[in-house]
Amino acid sequence: MTAAEGTRARFRDARGQDWTWEPADGVALFAELTELCIAHLGREHPDTLAAQHQHLVLRGDLRTAAVVRDRLGEAVDERAEVLGPDHPEALRARDTYLWCVAEAGDTGQAVAQYAKLVERLIRVLGPQHPDTLTVRDFHAAYVLRSGNAGKARKLRAALATDWARVLGADHPETLRARHLYAQSVGAAGDTHVAAALFASAAWDRSRVLGPDHPLTLESRHHHAYWTDQDDRTAEAYALFAQVAADRARVLGREHRDSMDSQYMYALCAGAVVGVPETMALLTPLLADQTRILGPDHRDTLRTRRVHAVCTGELGDPLNARRLLEALVADTERVLGPKHPDTRAYRKDKSHWTRAQRRHR
Repeated sequence: MTAAEGTRARFRDARGQDWTWEPADGVALFAELTELCIAHLGREHPDTLAAQHQHLVLRGDLRTAAVVRDRLGEAVDERAEVLGPDHPEALRARDTYLWCVAEAGDTGQAVAQYAKLVERLIRVLGPQHPDTLTVRDFHAAYVLRSGNAGKARKLRAALATDWARVLGADHPETLRARHLYAQSVGAAGDTHVAAALFASAAWDRSRVLGPDHPLTLESRHHHAYWTDQDDRTAEAYALFAQVAADRARVLGREHRDSMDSQYMYALCAGAVVGVPETMALLTPLLADQTRILGPDHRDTLRTRRVHAVCTGELGDPLNARRLLEALVADTERVLGPKHPDTRAYRKDKSHWTRAQRRHR
């Protein structure tokens, strides 16, 4: 593999990740990828411009990102004009541009244009060509992000079938497609089926990749989550206890995935064992998240919210109100006053303010 091919492969892998919860990591990665793309592909290559665009979006510099996106659009049009609109490189460039449109926040436009691109790829390359399947995958992802879980479920079901037909049932990409299909089923509200699908995906990932593979642990975590969403919290509590312990053993206690499973384990503990157990699990977790992720990370803010609510439920509404006041102030600063998390935390603060007054 040449340096240029390796750079493009790294860029494709980075595109496939959701940077919503880890924007700082994304900023660093796409800054590095931008420099690599400049060195190996050139400044005006679509991948270079797209890496630069994503770096700017994750930094919050949307004004400059829009300028780069316009340059990318011009580069895409130029490729289509020089190579022909149906040339594979022209189609890949169009896919890259639409990814940037979606990541900049215009999901509706991206979904509509991705649907057209999928139609063209099916006509030119066929429905099961790897490039077609990859674009269909992005289309399904943004359909789900746009809120149409029912349509995303259908798209993901077809993708899982086609990946299995092309690569085989045990190929990692097929297993990934099944995991994403289960995710869309849960998002569509079918929690019981989602839990069963994740259990099956976890089993097959364990068989193919190994029981300690991070992707196996990922499917196990989601199995536990959707089991809880299916109102089987006692079962989910046991599942989260196992996956939290295994993630801590395999990835390290301070890995974000380990802390995520520990957080869910603590939540389930409140319903199954009691609030004191949740508090006992959350207190060291919150200290770790504050130290490792930082006080402003969304995971830390989320844990602070539950910690504050537990404080109130354990008989200290005054301290609960104080903790939530500080949390709301920090969330407004980090996420903005209209963010759904901010609004939810503000409601919690109002509740414990009233509870404190009644407690006097």
